[in-house]
Amino acid sequence: MKAYIDSGQRRVVQFIQPFVHSVPFIKEWHNLTNFNTPEDFKQACAALPK
Repeated sequence: MKAYIDSGQRRVVQFIQPFVHSVPFIKEWHNLTNFNTPEDFKQACAALPK
């Protein structure tokens, strides 16, 4: 993995995929599960309980 990253690669999903486990979560948590953009992060923050 070090050689992979040192070569300029950044997609590490292939290395963590064997450790990924699906877990159930409530619908209200959907916006808190993945952030790809600053807008996604803002939406997740807005979804948090006050």
